[in-house]
Amino acid sequence: MTKVPVHRRIVRHRSFVPILIFAIVLIVLFISMQFTDKPPLISSITPEVAFPGTVLIIRGENFGNERKGSEVAIAGARPTSTLYLEWTNDRISVRVPEDAGSGMVLVSTRHGRSNGKLFTNKNHIPIILSGPAAPGLPYISGVDPGNGSVRSLITLTGLNFGLEQGKGTVLFTPISLPDEGRNIGESLPFFARASHLDEDYVIWSDQEVRVHVPEGASSGTIQIQTDHGMSNAVYFEVAGQVGNKLFLDKRGYQCSIGVRIHDVQGDGEGENALDVWVPIIALSMEQRNIKSEYGEVTPLWEDYRGVNRFRFENLEPFHSYEIQQTFWFDRYAVQTTINPSKVIRSYNTKRKFYKRYTAPDIIIPNDNLAIRSLSDSITRRQTNPYLKARDIFSWLVKNMTFDREVSSTGIITNLEKKKGDSYTLAVLFTALARDAGIPARPVAGYMVYNNKDTVKHYWAEFYLEAFGWVPVDPALAGGARFGDMPQVQDPVEYYFGNLDNHHISFSRGLIDLKPLTPGGLTVRRKEMYSFQTFHEEHSASIESYSVSWKDLRLIDIW
Repeated sequence: MTKVPVHRRIVRHRSFVPILIFAIVLIVLFISMQFTDKPPLISSITPEVAFPGTVLIIRGENFGNERKGSEVAIAGARPTSTLYLEWTNDRISVRVPEDAGSGMVLVSTRHGRSNGKLFTNKNHIPIILSGPAAPGLPYISGVDPGNGSVRSLITLTGLNFGLEQGKGTVLFTPISLPDEGRNIGESLPFFARASHLDEDYVIWSDQEVRVHVPEGASSGTIQIQTDHGMSNAVYFEVAGQVGNKLFLDKRGYQCSIGVRIHDVQGDGEGENALDVWVPIIALSMEQRNIKSEYGEVTPLWEDYRGVNRFRFENLEPFHSYEIQQTFWFDRYAVQTTINPSKVIRSYNTKRKFYKRYTAPDIIIPNDNLAIRSLSDSITRRQTNPYLKARDIFSWLVKNMTFDREVSSTGIITNLEKKKGDSYTLAVLFTALARDAGIPARPVAGYMVYNNKDTVKHYWAEFYLEAFGWVPVDPALAGGARFGDMPQVQDPVEYYFGNLDNHHISFSRGLIDLKPLTPGGLTVRRKEMYSFQTFHEEHSASIESYSVSWKDLRLIDIW
């Protein structure tokens, strides 16, 4: 009897055909999923500036051949079903709803949310007044040029800006938020503000202000606010960006933080004084609508470069003094999408901003030989600053083991041991980026986890021309975990360019404070939740004292 080969017996088996068909179906399904389960991508919108009611054409890919619950958001406004005229996989036609403002156009499907493209409502382009609305109010007569990218320099001309800046501020229309909603009791809209932290202001005089366009600004109005009130609005178009930044998943916080001073000892002669510089919640596009309240002691100077100055005079030896600050604010997750091919490869190295964020300081040792050698070995083959930063980030995640028990004071020693806590990793990223010619700064604050637990935490951000600051968290990418904090699918990919809403920041970079009195003695506290040149300044008549800087306490989350 002839033996039938195994492969023929398998083919002749009665279950072979059903199994074969099932396998083919699985393969087809897998291939189909590879091509269909992708988030939508917008390549362009037409027109970019229009009135409500205009048909907006959105081009791109992965929209789906039918709408089936997918939707478009225009500056946060959702068109009704009757406004959709066309929906194909690469093109959507929809009328702009009446309640749409100026902001990002987004497409959402069951596979995710798209990148954003900027739309401007023509009704938001202001008509310039012929003069101040009231005597003494600031008045803008013109802006030159009328368009530009983030960090471009513009000149505002007019009247009543003030001989000195004082508390004067230039306000821009901000990037809209997909889930934005006005808080109860909130009377004024949120603005993208030119910032001293980013060296935005160049000249301020009564009839001229020269200022750099701040990050977070979008096409829309510019206004000037002074002690005398708000100016008229002029239109400015933000263009030429190398990517998009979105602020998502708003989370509200109420928290408190405090300082206790006690056991003051002095020489017993003359007066004594102690100034305590307490950091506050850092105002930014991702942290907004900040409100504050104080205990019995109120600050002598409020929000001076991101800190409050509390002053105590004639302190008694056996008396304790309490500083209490309570904050309410909204925190957003940050999502960036950057096209590396559009990144501007050179910086204006003569600008004060560039020099500030590429120079070594008391926190960042980028003049250390070990840092210089490592930075050169990581980035020598790259000319693109975005790709340089990514290579530095990848090196840290791959080669440094996260260890929250190591000492943060020995940055170079930790580098040699290939171990680091979040402080070490944030400082190392900043130092390596600065040495590579990329403006960068560390960020200090807290992480929120479990119900209302907090822990000091540090991350960093680097700067791209015509875009702004890009956040990175090498500690979370490298294995740091805190309680039940939600985990992302790919931490290494996510935490280069994105941040969740569990981060709370108190300082972005070093807050440069100067001593107030010639004979004053300053004290800088290490491993604090804020980077400052010092935290306390006391008169020479105080020989010693004790101070307890309390950790952040969460009161409520919503």
